[in-house]
Amino acid sequence: MKKLLLAWFFVVHSLISFGCDICSIYFEMTPNDFRSKVGLFYSHRYLNGYPSTGKKHGGLANAWKDKLVKENYGTFELRGEYFPTRWFSIYASVPVVHNTRTIDGQKYADIWGFGDPILMPKFRVLNTRNEGKTNHRITLAAGVKFPVGSVTKQYMGLEQDLDMQPGTGSWDALFSATYLFVVKEFGMNSSVSYKLNTQNKYGYGYGDNVFSQLDFMYLYKKEDFRFFPKIGLYFEHGFQDEFLQNKILDSGGSVLFCSIGFDAYWKGLQFTVLIQPRIAESYGGLEIPAKARLQVGVTYNFKTSKKDKNEKAIK
Repeated sequence: MKKLLLAWFFVVHSLISFGCDICSIYFEMTPNDFRSKVGLFYSHRYLNGYPSTGKKHGGLANAWKDKLVKENYGTFELRGEYFPTRWFSIYASVPVVHNTRTIDGQKYADIWGFGDPILMPKFRVLNTRNEGKTNHRITLAAGVKFPVGSVTKQYMGLEQDLDMQPGTGSWDALFSATYLFVVKEFGMNSSVSYKLNTQNKYGYGYGDNVFSQLDFMYLYKKEDFRFFPKIGLYFEHGFQDEFLQNKILDSGGSVLFCSIGFDAYWKGLQFTVLIQPRIAESYGGLEIPAKARLQVGVTYNFKTSKKDKNEKAIK
């Protein structure tokens, strides 16, 4: 736990960056910063281990004690962002979820379905454009997650617990503050975000979440090609869940990942690859140990007004 607290202190006081597949939000520096865009992404979380005792999110997991549990959370996303002006954009995400669970090698869940979509306005409150010099950008965002995804999916005739469901059944609020620092070919992207979860109609509510990440980047460019390798830290903390307004003491926890990846840009296309192996974790109850996260995606950027051709991104 001490290791996690020290890492968290470093991240917060360094203005961390953010890439969160739970919230389905992704802020990034791109040569087409202020062009509208649409993209397809796939993110994957892999958990594997021997839980002890306690309760899992909305479930009854005492029967899993000392058994090998493997969980895979896959999300296919259609993402879009529209820029009516340079300082304001509207981000939206529609996910399709595929979750599986095996216990001692036997499959107990295999669930497909639409997840909870997100709508999120973003405001750039600071954006310097000093060619060849130090540049800064601050972006503030606030949005909502809609309870569209199912929470009653079944596998082999048995209704699955909330973790395996495509949706959460709750209206949730999302907040984020992002800081981008660029000097010549080097950059730092950092942000802290918060997800405020509410209770669903069954009286269950996930604990609120804090997400943060710090990335250091290098820019290689040649003609129409741009390549951004990056490395950093990703941290997330989940507060305790609630059921009928009562705290669930065996829930919540923290996990710290290393973050390694790149973004590549060619004309209007952007390719993203991000791998996040776990460094350390601390859980408040029966949580399956996280092992790694993966994200890949392709985005197409396009002009939305004649002004775009006269506007240059930070690069």
